[in-house]
Amino acid sequence: MKMALIFPPYVTWELEYPPLGLAYIASSLEREDHKVEILDASILNMSYSDVLNWLIKFDPGAIGITTLTPHFWQVKALSHLIKRELPNVPLIFGGPHATVLPKQTLEETPADIVVIGEGESTTVELAEAIEMKRAPDDVKGLMYRDGARIVFTGYRAPIGNLDDIPFPARHLLPLFKYGEARRLPSMHERHTSAITSRGCPFNCLFCSSRNVWGRAFRHRSVNNVIDELHELVDSYKIKEISWQDDCFTFDKRWTMSLCREVVREKLDITWRCLARVDQVDDELLKRMKLAGCYAMWFGVESGNQEILGKIRKNITLQQAEDAVKLAKHYRFETHVFFMIGNYGENYKTIMDTLKFAKKLNPSHIAVSIATPYPGTDFLTLAREKGLIERENWDGLRVGPDSMIRTEDLTSRDLERLRNAMSTAFYGRWAYFRENAILGLRVGDPLGFSGLRKVAFPKFLEFLRSVVRFRSARVVISELANPEGGLPGQLAKIQPVNNMHGPTGS
Repeated sequence: MKMALIFPPYVTWELEYPPLGLAYIASSLEREDHKVEILDASILNMSYSDVLNWLIKFDPGAIGITTLTPHFWQVKALSHLIKRELPNVPLIFGGPHATVLPKQTLEETPADIVVIGEGESTTVELAEAIEMKRAPDDVKGLMYRDGARIVFTGYRAPIGNLDDIPFPARHLLPLFKYGEARRLPSMHERHTSAITSRGCPFNCLFCSSRNVWGRAFRHRSVNNVIDELHELVDSYKIKEISWQDDCFTFDKRWTMSLCREVVREKLDITWRCLARVDQVDDELLKRMKLAGCYAMWFGVESGNQEILGKIRKNITLQQAEDAVKLAKHYRFETHVFFMIGNYGENYKTIMDTLKFAKKLNPSHIAVSIATPYPGTDFLTLAREKGLIERENWDGLRVGPDSMIRTEDLTSRDLERLRNAMSTAFYGRWAYFRENAILGLRVGDPLGFSGLRKVAFPKFLEFLRSVVRFRSARVVISELANPEGGLPGQLAKIQPVNNMHGPTGS
């Protein structure tokens, strides 16, 4: 059977990496001799009409569309157009949003079937049922329409051995277009993403990952990952990997083993990963550095210990400080995630986060506004406390948009504060000195390339922030006291007026 797998148009915030979920499903279908095409309409800058014309030409026996909550409005618009023109072709939704809200998804869209959770085995069995023209009632992991009824076939157990899944069908994607859209600097032009594990045993208030992958942590074998790395290096000439695991360092022994094999196999790659601050130590970081890791993302989320407790992050500020300091010692690029507007937040706790971000002084920060996504405990609490200003995910983007308020800040306040915080962080001499000047040491092995790709983007970010610094300071002051007056902890923040030394910390 011919199946089309679609990533919807008009998504601008997720173009740095290929849609691995679709690529895994495609390779699983190809292994069973189905003909598959992946259309990433966003990276190809296609319109809804372009997608429809492509589908008519391909003439698939079924169409699958991936769904994430922030782009669900695009999926709805596209699905109505497809169903109007191709009414007899089964329309299948998968991905996090459809997994968490399968019944609501079927009620709000013309989709025929929702794949719940991991999609590889489910989609293969579903394709066989569609090809045989029989009802998929024996295929676990589905919710589908049967006339006026909605049928749930039951949950499917997680895939026990991830090595059984074939490598993603990257040959069906315009692999190197993603590099052109990358916002963060990387060491090499030829880079892509990969993933080694599924499942998360942690219980963060704001996260819905466990609804898709489950709580049980599952790793691919080291040999299986090494085989994929050889394919990436030998067949695609990849020079850099971004590991997409929620926590790449969860199993220290596994990570150490992978690093040893990368060195032993003489794989010429650099890579970056996400890690928890309570799961790194000197021995591990030393091994990772030798194996080509040059950048680490840490999810710190808040600079206030009470808030960390309320969101069930289960880390301490001291652990965060120690982890970032150790990563800097080994000359890693350090990236830190922060969120504002979480449960229990107020202006003071958010300012604690800004203060802590400056204390850590990593290479980069990403400040986002906490969003009560479907399936999270945060959504339940936000509803109970009346903190949701608009429970509507249509048009919601990852970044500055907010659908909630805190006890003392509106959603618009959070949006303004988020932007002001980034400016207040980057527009400091302390940031410029440590990350743009001393940070050149990270790029030393690459010579001029290191200067261009590591230091220069930071220099530009610093200059942009200096230009916007005064307006950011005004925003922070206004939100602290609408009638005037600057909070004491912000009194020392001053714009940089020259390049000769710090005017603030």
